[in-house]
Amino acid sequence: MKKVLACLAFSAIASAAGADEMSTGKAVAAPAPAESANGWYLSADSAWQNVNLPEYALGFHKVVSPSFNDAGPFQSLRQHLDGYRIQGVAGYFLPGEYSTTLIGANTRVEFGLLYGHATGSASGTSLYTDGGIVGLTMDGAGAGSGYICAGFQPCTTTTNLSSTYSNWQIDGKIAGEERMGEILVTRSLAVFGGDTHTGQAMVQSVQIGAAPTNPTYKANTSVRWADIGVRAGLGMKVDLTSRVTADLGGSVGLAGRHATLEGSDFAGLSTLTLLDGASSVSDSGNTMPVVANAEAGLSVKILPALTLRGFTGFNFDSKVPGVTSPSFGGTVGVVTSRSPARTSFQSEFSYYAGAGMSWTF
Repeated sequence: MKKVLACLAFSAIASAAGADEMSTGKAVAAPAPAESANGWYLSADSAWQNVNLPEYALGFHKVVSPSFNDAGPFQSLRQHLDGYRIQGVAGYFLPGEYSTTLIGANTRVEFGLLYGHATGSASGTSLYTDGGIVGLTMDGAGAGSGYICAGFQPCTTTTNLSSTYSNWQIDGKIAGEERMGEILVTRSLAVFGGDTHTGQAMVQSVQIGAAPTNPTYKANTSVRWADIGVRAGLGMKVDLTSRVTADLGGSVGLAGRHATLEGSDFAGLSTLTLLDGASSVSDSGNTMPVVANAEAGLSVKILPALTLRGFTGFNFDSKVPGVTSPSFGGTVGVVTSRSPARTSFQSEFSYYAGAGMSWTF
């Protein structure tokens, strides 16, 4: 977020300076052209990434005394995943007579490919004594009976969740440059598409008072989504020395997204058969998320054609798909409605840091 604020602050200062020159009647000098470039280039990088997914809340539900209506799942677990991402780019600077376009000088076209993978786990324990416990499978069934959770019979749940994430994305981009004093500004426009798959495996066990056998709940879910969209980018580079360059940039875009959910669960393995049940669900949904990125880096030119770079950044997605918890209306004794688990959407930030190289020829 600090990087985004820095970008906004820089833009505001530059705009204010330009406005001041125009208000005083001074002529504003045209920016100097960028240094001419031509030919092909390749880049490759790898990075550690932290991926955040929406909260996950399946399993046995609490009911509150004395009404015994649905009070939600015993636990809601955050999904914080760690992993890696690798990215490759192939680009070509347009020939001299075509290199200056509406987007800037040194116009180039790029094709990029990115793959990412991450895994994570979460766990939690809760104690409940203010009502009761009911089995509630993903289809919303099983809420018609349960057991008391009170001081004389506390209910203790222990939940473990394992999550996986994989993502690939391709994009085609056009970019151009413009030099403003010591700063080289790059503008770009890209079309992108990709596919993301997440999977969750959850196990929850319950101790109800002194019951000899613990009820167990297990769930497996798969959430997948496909994107196609467009984004605009803006970057700034400053040469610190003849070989070292600092850069700061970002992009913002809009995507069309189709998400699907497949899940199954089972509650049982217990002498407390009132909590038993099993179900499966399928769901899908469409949405249009805002996707944004900000990144800062430092480059060192090792050879005339070889540059090494280190970078860090974050991604923002306004509608990351997840899974809603099932629920029921009314009371345990008189259930008036049932709502199964569905596809949900939640905004999330993810972070990364890594290094790479580029080669021109």
